[in-house]
Amino acid sequence: MANNTIIFDLDHTLLNSQELKKRLAIIMDIDTDLYNESYKERFGNRNEPYSLDKHIKFLQSKGRVKNGEIEFFRIKKKLDKDLPDLSSFLFKKYSEVIKQSGGENDEKILLTFGNQVWQKKKIEKLSVLKPLFDRIIIEEKEKENSELLKELANKEEKVVIVNDNLIETVKMLEVIGEEKCEVKIIKSIHSEKETDREFAEERGFEYYKSIEDLFNGEDDEKK
Repeated sequence: MANNTIIFDLDHTLLNSQELKKRLAIIMDIDTDLYNESYKERFGNRNEPYSLDKHIKFLQSKGRVKNGEIEFFRIKKKLDKDLPDLSSFLFKKYSEVIKQSGGENDEKILLTFGNQVWQKKKIEKLSVLKPLFDRIIIEEKEKENSELLKELANKEEKVVIVNDNLIETVKMLEVIGEEKCEVKIIKSIHSEKETDREFAEERGFEYYKSIEDLFNGEDDEKK
């Protein structure tokens, strides 16, 4: 029997990216508000994936952190020293959710959008995830342009998507084919509005307040 595919997103789904941003702000010696404001100003439209290097240089260009290559490399060195491992930023029950998803022969894929250098560095610092997935794919383009999705579109087998971003998920479904997909939305800054939950329910998506709720089978619609 052919295998099904389970796709997991990383940021805001398995990884608590909001808490990670707070730690990065400390490393950059700026407050969280300035980090978030400059993040939105430089990368908010998502036409370009987030890059830590470009964020630091942007802050330098605006005079918000010390200028110069010495300061740039000091911040990067401090990042590696202070955050050698990011596993503490993973949401509770992440491992159990991944392990219990699908059958023994189903393929589990971590599909993440972002700058190749930054996402690769995060994944290197999340070594606990590697044994849980058959494939880890980083897409610098928007996910709907992924070769993986085109590959899955040509298969008949079921695809399960676990993601926090509603808009992104809908675009993925347009490529794969919604009729063979099962969607589990994890509440985040990309799906926290009441209208987001209502939209998810209307589309037949399962909606969870957290990965932990997904592990417990506590679909928000059932509460």
